[in-house]
Amino acid sequence: MGGNTGEASAIERVLHDTRRAIEFRREEPGEPLRRALDGSRCDLVILGNDQTLRVAGETVALVRACNPHIRVAVVPHDDSGARPAGSPGASQSASPSASDPAFSHDGIAVVPLSMFARGLDQLLTAPDRRSAPPEALEQLLLSDRMTSVGTLAAGVSHEINNRLAALMMNLEFATRDLAKLVDDVADGQRGGSVLASSDELRAWMAPSLEEIVSALQDARDAAVGVQHIARDLKMFSHAADERVGVVDVRRAMESALRMAWIEIRHRARLVKDYGDVPRVIGTEARVGQLCLNLVLHAARSIPEGHAAENEIRVVTRRGDGPSVVVEVRDTGPGIPTDRLPHVFEPLFSDNGGGIGSGYGLAICQRLVAALGGTLHAESRVGEGATFRAVLPAAGRMTTSVPKMASMVPSPVRAKVLVVDDDAAFCDSVRRMLRQDCDVMVVTSGRDVLARLARGEHVDALLCDLLMPDCSGMDLHSEVVARFPEFVRRIVFMTGGAFTKRSLEFLAAVENPCLQKPFDAATVAAALRPLRPTAVG
Repeated sequence: MGGNTGEASAIERVLHDTRRAIEFRREEPGEPLRRALDGSRCDLVILGNDQTLRVAGETVALVRACNPHIRVAVVPHDDSGARPAGSPGASQSASPSASDPAFSHDGIAVVPLSMFARGLDQLLTAPDRRSAPPEALEQLLLSDRMTSVGTLAAGVSHEINNRLAALMMNLEFATRDLAKLVDDVADGQRGGSVLASSDELRAWMAPSLEEIVSALQDARDAAVGVQHIARDLKMFSHAADERVGVVDVRRAMESALRMAWIEIRHRARLVKDYGDVPRVIGTEARVGQLCLNLVLHAARSIPEGHAAENEIRVVTRRGDGPSVVVEVRDTGPGIPTDRLPHVFEPLFSDNGGGIGSGYGLAICQRLVAALGGTLHAESRVGEGATFRAVLPAAGRMTTSVPKMASMVPSPVRAKVLVVDDDAAFCDSVRRMLRQDCDVMVVTSGRDVLARLARGEHVDALLCDLLMPDCSGMDLHSEVVARFPEFVRRIVFMTGGAFTKRSLEFLAAVENPCLQKPFDAATVAAALRPLRPTAVG
């Protein structure tokens, strides 16, 4: 049994507390472990995850060399932090059944520390299955996602800062030049040099206004970039909302590429070859995790520097029959033939820096299996590697893009009440909607209830979900009890539902929910069914 003092003590406590009569002892990796295995009978080696990936891999190899029938259990921390380490023309396929035990492969079982007590009985009583408890897969999938988000945090922060810098500089320029333009017009009027006609005024102002509009458009593009990053972070870090549905693999791949860009940009050119493909059945988080792990494996197999000489190519195409093929190809050093059969084992690593937890490809194997697909690896030394996931298509579905609503003024103005504890956000919504809506803003759900109690007419309520005084959920309950006819007029807004209560609430109610940040067209589409109709 290997591990640091704290981790090993936790494992030892479980072994002490078990009702089974077992003998165990702690050994250091390397030669001490080899002598122990040579000199006595051993049924199970438990390996803590405090060691580097290289040492972990070498320990598994040592155990196999001593006795291939000895089972190995890896017990990672639940947060599975990435640990730096070194590492030591063929193809390999992986298509296990989705019902296989969570994370067992060729005698290696992976059981998170928090689940070790439950997993121990299975490890000791079912040697032929070499299994881990089914919940281990869920725990390890989440741990792997959080590890990826953690290791990529610096790069994601870099991308956010770049976009925020562009946003702030363009807004500063626009506000400064608009103020100057207003002052120039005012000075001209005070000095008696008023332009003779509106055409002359427009001609005089046009160059400045064009530059200001261009700056504002650039600012909006930067804000949209931050919006995409925020969505990506939510997709990869959110564990609770994993409802199965149809997933666009191209969209999932784009999210993965944005997250991994800091790892790619200094190593290789990125080429996207997206074919028109149907959607697949799954969750965005899991399909995104599959794409991210494959992309990170490709990037980390290529040394930093000489990016122009290397390539990572991501491909989506239709497969044989109703299937979708996702390929990630790299021009890295390739995988030796003798190591290729082990690529989907836990603790496998072929990157020179030993970056990552060592579970990435093993997790990909399980994710693909859960989606009912297969995963193949092809590589030759010196020619790079290709990982190909073949996923069943979701079947015949309409994939037409809904027509976005424009904010063209309507002959009948809607009366919209906005409630959010952020006053600046309320003002932004008011400005966005004032073209064809009469907008009132309040910062407390209690103010909404008071207005409804007074009998004020409201066509639609844009309601923030999480507010400190009276949350959108509390407000909804009060409306259901006191003004049930108004319930359908509530449209929720959220910057990200993350509490158990809010997630369960959104799953239970039929009201639409707008994800912040949103644009005018999105709000218009949500309000359209609630708008008053003109009487002709």
